[in-house]
Amino acid sequence: MKKIIFVITMVLMIGATTSMGIASQRKESGRHSYGNKQMQVPLHRWWKLSQASEQLNITPEETKKLDDLYQKIKEKLIDSEAMLQKDMLKLEMQFDSESFDQNKCMQIYKEAQATRTKLALDRFEFALKTREILGKERFEKLLNTFKQFRRHADKKRIQQRTNKMSNPETKKDTKSKSTNQ
Repeated sequence: MKKIIFVITMVLMIGATTSMGIASQRKESGRHSYGNKQMQVPLHRWWKLSQASEQLNITPEETKKLDDLYQKIKEKLIDSEAMLQKDMLKLEMQFDSESFDQNKCMQIYKEAQATRTKLALDRFEFALKTREILGKERFEKLLNTFKQFRRHADKKRIQQRTNKMSNPETKKDTKSKSTNQ
């Protein structure tokens, strides 16, 4: 009975932490709290966009530094994400194994959590180094610009969902068009 309860508990914990990990990977941005300030630094090459580059007055030297930083951090993230997926596979296989070992499961789970921590630290390092390159004023401008962009994108997404839900004919029309083609 204790083994069944343990297995159920571990499955629930794995499911919750895995879904949290997947959700954080989808965002492609580092979201960190510093004091009561939320830092959401885009984890892509935003400085390559002419509008962002012009708005923040990014110099060629800063572009080079940001490119180097991005490559360094992105390589770390790719390795850590692969490691996390391997850990989760090992854990899944251990749960399915006839020779179930609670201690081994716990060890694998701890390794997966350490990998998640490393991912978070790497994302935070990107934020810190970006802040160092841009300075306080331009970094805050970047955060505010990205926050406004996210709000606009979220509103647009919500509006699209609302439109789809309130207009069921749209779904029928789309389905009939795809079948007719």
